[in-house]
Order: sequence, then structure tokens, then C-alpha cells
Amino acid sequence: MLTLKQAERAFRSGEPPGEGSGAFESFLRGHEPKLNELVRRFLGRRAFDAETFMEYKLACAAVMLERWRRFDPAKGVRFETFVHHDVKNALLRARMLEESGSFSSLDEYKEVRSMGALMYGATQREAVCGFIKKRGCSEAAAERFLKIAQLKLSASSLENDAEASYSWDYAAVLWDGVRAGKVREAFAELSYREQTLLEKRSAVCMTCGRVSPLSERVSFEDLAIEFEASSPRTAERAYRRAVEKLTLNLVELGALHAVRIERTAPDTYRYQADNDGDWGEFTLDAATGELQIISLAELDTTKTHRFAEQAARYLREHAGERLPKTVLVAFE
Repeated sequence: MLTLKQAERAFRSGEPPGEGSGAFESFLRGHEPKLNELVRRFLGRRAFDAETFMEYKLACAAVMLERWRRFDPAKGVRFETFVHHDVKNALLRARMLEESGSFSSLDEYKEVRSMGALMYGATQREAVCGFIKKRGCSEAAAERFLKIAQLKLSASSLENDAEASYSWDYAAVLWDGVRAGKVREAFAELSYREQTLLEKRSAVCMTCGRVSPLSERVSFEDLAIEFEASSPRTAERAYRRAVEKLTLNLVELGALHAVRIERTAPDTYRYQADNDGDWGEFTLDAATGELQIISLAELDTTKTHRFAEQAARYLREHAGERLPKTVLVAFE
């Protein structure tokens, strides 16, 4: 019978890779602890089931191997960054196959799963209104996703969405690999109000990193009362400004990079690297996702277009969504 310890060390057990071993095998052995943590956060309580843990872990490894064959290190992007989105999709796809009903696509499952998280501990009307606000869709579309979620999502899936996947982990949100010491240093530069907004709304201790269940998050309504804000929307804007300020503090400390994106015309965007210097401009074809550089931002690289590529990647991943006028995207 497979034990949890064996599942956690599946890629590091046995003899170490020799000279003839592939580069991917060596990478997977070194990356296994981070992959274990990612799978644990996704599974929540189910991570203690060794068979389930191993099944999801192998799904991630399979997609990583597929992407490894297409990876070009000459572009200046780390493989962990290159494959990050695909691994998250692999976890979702594995969960989708466990649900009681079939789904037309992974995109549909993501929408239904998002609705499922809103349903947990809320009325149907609250879930529909929350979904409309989050996705900017019609009421009919929101009600359709609500019905699918009620029919096809299991109770354990709803609970896991609420307690695990939607808990706020600062290292995961700001980007995998950020050192907690620098996060604490950047956090110390915020005002008391900003610190309180981040910790209470995110249900996370920024000193020790403890992440609490979603049920312990303080609502924007309660934050508005506590800080005498004019409305919950005002409190939400203050919270998002605090997140951005923390991110920019981390940029100054060299813990991560950030690209700011603004849409100037259909399929045309301007971007700024690390919140400094002149802006660049690029086009991104909505149909093909093809990136065309018009001018580089001051701190961007002429060979890899690192910041422009990150901006394009974000826009591709959120194609079809209604994004704010200005977006700040952090990456390692």
C-alpha cells in the first residue's frame, strides 16, 4: 500500500540520476518539494490520502514533461514560470474528471468551480450576484452556471474550493518562490491601515505565513465599518491599493519583477517594466494571441522582451475577461 511519505518522494527515491539521465528527470527530482506543496494546497484535506495525492502529482508531472519538450531556455524564462499555468490546469482537469457529471471543456469547469466557491455558505441569490460582479456576465449566464454547479459539483469539491484553493497564500499570489523574509520586510513598509486590510481580508498572518480558512476572511462590508469607509467598494479599492503597494515594495527589494499593462486601443497595449522608466507598446492579436512589439519599455530586454512576454502571457490567460483599465502583474 502506498504511503504518503512514498508519494511525496516518488521522484527522489532510488538511485540518483547518472550522466545518461535526461535533464527533465533531474529537474523533476529537484522540483519535487515545490510540486508537493502545490498539490497539497490544491487538495486541502484530501492531501492526506496518498493515492489521491500521487494521482494529482503524476497529472502535473505528465503536463510538465509535455511542456519540457517545447521549452526554449534561450528566451530567458525559467521553466517553472513557463509551465506554471499548465500545471494549475492539470490539477483542475484531474479534479474535473472526478466530478459526478461531464463538462464541455476545462474553461466551463473553471466557471462552474468559481460559482461553486461563491455558493459555499451563501444563498443562491448571493452566489448569482457575486458571480455577475466577478465575471461581468448576464444574469441568465450566471444562473446557468449555478444550475450546473448544483448538479455536478460534489460537496467535497465545494468545501475544498472554499477552504483550500481560495485561501490567500502570499507566496503563491505574489509569485511562487518569493522569500518570506523579503515579504515581511516589504510588509513592514506599509501603513498600519494597509497592513490590517491585507491581513484581515486575506486571512493570513504576514509575520508567520499562517493561512486561515476562507470563512475567517473579513468582508469588505465589515472593513468599511472598521475603517469608516464610505462603502464596501471603497474598502475593496483600498485593499487592492495595499496589495499593489506591497508588490511594488517587493520589486524595489529585488524579490520579484512586475509589469504594468494599460489598454490603449483594441488589441493595443502599453506597458511599463518594474514601475520605472518609459513605457513600451505592443499589439496582441485577439484571435491568434500573436505578440508584436511596437516599442520596448525602458527596462525591457531587446533579446527576450521579457516584460512584454509576461504581459502578453497574462492577457492570453485572461482572454475574454473584463479586466480593469490598469493591471499590475508580478512575476519572478
